Parts: sequence; C-alpha cells; structure tokens
Amino acid sequence: MKKTPKTEDTKTRILRIAAAVFYKHGYRATGVELIAKSAGIKKATLYHHFTDKDQLIKETLEQLSAESHAYLVKAWNKKGLTTITRLTVLFDELEAFFKRPDCCGCPFINAAGEYTDKKSIPHRICEAHFGFIAKNLEQFAREAGLMKPRVVAKRIVTVITGCYSSWFVAGMEDAARQAKYIAELIIQEHTPHD
Repeated sequence: MKKTPKTEDTKTRILRIAAAVFYKHGYRATGVELIAKSAGIKKATLYHHFTDKDQLIKETLEQLSAESHAYLVKAWNKKGLTTITRLTVLFDELEAFFKRPDCCGCPFINAAGEYTDKKSIPHRICEAHFGFIAKNLEQFAREAGLMKPRVVAKRIVTVITGCYSSWFVAGMEDAARQAKYIAELIIQEHTPHD
C-alpha cells in the first residue's frame, strides 16, 4: 500500500520529536505516552506508524544517523579545508555543538550506553555510525599521504568519543580544543618525514 505524503509527514514528525525526547530523557526511561504527548498525537496514531517502541527506537536512530551523516559530509566538504584539516574539522563542530543549551552529549554514545548488548539493534546502529566516521577519516588520511591511515582513523575516532565524555561527564569546557590538539599530534606522528 502506497503511503500518502500526509502519512509520511506525520511519521517524519514523530521521528524528529522522538529523537529529541529520547535524547533528553533516555530510550529505556521514555514511554510511548510521552512521545505521543510531545508530538500532539494519540498513542493509536503512533502505533499506526510503528508496531512497537522497539521499532520506533530503531527508526529514530536510523533517521538520526542519516541526518548526522549528511551533516558530517557537509562539514568535511567545507570550502578551504585541506586533506589534513578534514581530519580535525569535527572538533571545531563539536566545540560549537557543546555550546548549545540543549546539548546532552553524543546521542549515539548515550544510546549505546543504554543498550550494552553489542548484538542489539540500537547498539549496532550506533557502532555503524562511528564506523562511518572512521571509514571517512581513513580515506582522508590516505589522501593526505599519512602512514597507517587506518590507525590514524581509529585513533581520531577514539579521541572523538573521548571528547564527548570529557565534556559531558568530566565537565571539561575546552574538551573539543584539547581533543583537536591530540588529533593533530596523531597526524604529526603519522606524517612521513624526508
């Protein structure tokens, strides 16, 4: 059965609102009642679009991941970036993100922390999100002629995830700048010297 644009709009709106509510209150702690209320719909309408809360969580994380990937690609393709600065530009983005009043850390780290079974769908979506970042960073490191591009990518992803925790959990206001400095050291270490 073909969906009408109105149905698609409603579903998209539910996913957008659900992402914000889950981000603020957590996936396990949030009931569908709160999502429906926040969206201004009845639970029956929500269940018309999603069979259960698990499907809502899955699709919310998938949508969030797709939007995040588009955002990351846009950041990596900003004018004026070199192959090297593409490896560190995300730290500038994180610095701006951390200044937002609604920032509660990384939505993917938060979700993975709630779904610790690595085989669970939410955990796999979160893992794939960081895999996307690592894959792109590895390509940038390769284009920049760095030694061991995969190692560079893994180390920078480790710094990115640590950056979120340093800011959100440890309260380090300059976490993004500190993390960028560490990433630059990683790049220097893997730059071939004549």
